[in-house]
Amino acid sequence: MEPTSPSETPKQAKQGTASASIELHLSEDKMLLTLSVLNPSAHHEEIESSLILEMKRIGILEESDHLKALTALRVAKEEGKTLSELPLLKGTPPVPGEDAKLSWTRDYFAKGFSVDDETGAIDFRERLAEDNVHEGEHLADLCPPIPGEEGVNIFGQRIAVPEGQSMRVKTGNGVRVEGQKLVADTDGRIRFTNDTIAVDHVLIVEGSIGLGTGNVDHPGALIVKQNIEAETTVSAKGSIEVDGYVEDAEIIAGGDLSVRGGIIGAPGRKIRVKGDVHAKFLKNVDLEADGDVVAVNGLEQCTVKTRGRIIVPQGRIVGGETIALMGIDVGEIGSEACVKTYVTTGKDYLLSRRLDESEAELSTLNKNVEKIEAAIAPHEKNKTKLSPEALKKYEMLKKQATQMQRRIDSFDNELETLSNEYKEKASYEILVRGRVHPATSATIGSVTKLINEEAPGPLSISIHNGDVKLLKKRIR
Repeated sequence: MEPTSPSETPKQAKQGTASASIELHLSEDKMLLTLSVLNPSAHHEEIESSLILEMKRIGILEESDHLKALTALRVAKEEGKTLSELPLLKGTPPVPGEDAKLSWTRDYFAKGFSVDDETGAIDFRERLAEDNVHEGEHLADLCPPIPGEEGVNIFGQRIAVPEGQSMRVKTGNGVRVEGQKLVADTDGRIRFTNDTIAVDHVLIVEGSIGLGTGNVDHPGALIVKQNIEAETTVSAKGSIEVDGYVEDAEIIAGGDLSVRGGIIGAPGRKIRVKGDVHAKFLKNVDLEADGDVVAVNGLEQCTVKTRGRIIVPQGRIVGGETIALMGIDVGEIGSEACVKTYVTTGKDYLLSRRLDESEAELSTLNKNVEKIEAAIAPHEKNKTKLSPEALKKYEMLKKQATQMQRRIDSFDNELETLSNEYKEKASYEILVRGRVHPATSATIGSVTKLINEEAPGPLSISIHNGDVKLLKKRIR
């Protein structure tokens, strides 16, 4: 009988004529060969002879492997082991590579809040993050990727492993690179957004931002000791911290937005935050954030979209539309007055928007590239015969096509990055600690359920058997 090829599956390998006294089993990944003796009363010489024949039949032809298997069999017999599923040969498993990573010297970006040791109460205005740094402080080490090691199966076939991925980290203002170290170049507040590490200069406004100060556009972090008043625009590349309240203001924050009081919005006034948002409450707010949105007392008639979580465990979401990629944790949804309330989790608002925006632009770019390439194609081989004016036009068209193709590639890369982040982060659960009121529309991923009856919690709103279900859940 011809030996079985090593590329055959274990099932194929076992279809041949097996010995009456033994059975070999090859694992699916071809990394382990085991022996079971079907007839323990058979002579040892017969078992060994059958073993070698079976090994050759399934494609294990090296004498060194035969010797290893015989040795394992003899040792097991001497030690009185049961000859059932006895390991004979083992491959060398591959060792995966490790991706590059940042190793922070301390927890600058700790998630969570201060908890009273006696009462267990959570102070949502007191974050655990320690993001103030000093000049010369060692912030982090950039650890390069570690290559993996190939494996070898019992047939001697190599098993490749993916290499560790590199990490793209940019340094912004206030950070310098010393070898693999990242060091603060100034006192300030550390920020890590969009793959960029920066230490922002902190501007402190002792009073309020309003008519007296005018609009504020600061290249670092901003601390406002009182309020941000109506009809004001405030922009900061770093985080914004407000000791009072925010009312009818437009805010752009490159880091976190932390407001000890509440945030009251108005039509046409938008708040855009690259990090987390913390406030006592949100009312009539149009907010988009990349991080978590935490409101102690809840959200009322807001449009809130985030790529993080919405955390309102002690409050309620009433009215408006709330979309969170990474899940919602809330006390109550809706109200006794049956106010229409829309809550969604497992959806990336930014990916959806960029797909819509890019579709038309990509179509136009591709058509323009095709037109340019069709125009210059006849001249590719005889450029030297073109007149100076024609050559200049040819080079200009060539440059335009290259720029357009780069734009197309950048779209593709951005959408791929957003898609991968969506797959990694998406959570398909809304956790309700109190109750859900009628007129609530809950969407999990792409499946929507209109809730017309009050449902007491604690419960989980999630997908089961393709439908949105409200299931009781125990919460610690």
